[in-house]
Amino acid sequence: MEPKTWVFLLLGIYIIYCFWWGLKGFFTEKTTSGYGIAGRSIPFIAFLMAATAASFSGWTFVGHPGLI
Repeated sequence: MEPKTWVFLLLGIYIIYCFWWGLKGFFTEKTTSGYGIAGRSIPFIAFLMAATAASFSGWTFVGHPGLI
């Protein structure tokens, strides 16, 4: 198989995986606030990694055009 084919195949599997978790959470939670914050059951390390990734993404989005 060509390398590009592997990339698209794995990307498709990842997208299906993300949709599966989203639908699982949608049908498990009864309220929209429960879905948005996962019923307040997110482990601290998961929240910490998500917050770190979001802040690094924001810094990159704002900072790189200024550097260029």
